[in-house]
Amino acid sequence: YQINGKQKPLPDYAEHQLLAHEIAAQGTTLILNDGTLPLAQGRTLSVISPKIAMFGLEPTLGEVLNKTGLSNVSFTVSLEPTEDEINQAIDVAKQSETLILGAYYWQGNFSPQTSLLYDRLKALGKPLILVSLGNPDILRYLPEMPNAYLACYGFRESNLSALTDIILGKTLAKGQLPIHITVP
Repeated sequence: YQINGKQKPLPDYAEHQLLAHEIAAQGTTLILNDGTLPLAQGRTLSVISPKIAMFGLEPTLGEVLNKTGLSNVSFTVSLEPTEDEINQAIDVAKQSETLILGAYYWQGNFSPQTSLLYDRLKALGKPLILVSLGNPDILRYLPEMPNAYLACYGFRESNLSALTDIILGKTLAKGQLPIHITVP
């Protein structure tokens, strides 16, 4: 491409992706785990997460997990799940032994609809892994703790790929919380 009439080489996108993955791997934080993680092979898994479209359309957590060969039933909800989406997500979750909920919020209050979805998933009595795709301060909005809680601080494919490696036990979570949160 050209800048100011001078020919410039294209960026090395593959190298940039490797760097983004490494940064995400160094930052992903395991906040809570009762032994649910890493996921045992052969367990059926439902992944419920939003499809976030900001500056491009990124894959969902379920789509990234599928790339690893981990079989899962993936269901996409909006950032403010509707009652119909919540009901469909619960139907999907009933089919699996372990549940993963990806939740995104950045500023302000946590989505009451996402909180309702979380409560209904927790009521199923199955191991529930909560993943923060933005601000990690979600626990204060929930009446019950998940079985495992991870913060990957983003929703880009590099964030989700690094998170997946930790969920599967391929790597250890190395990140530390940048804020203080209360964990029971």
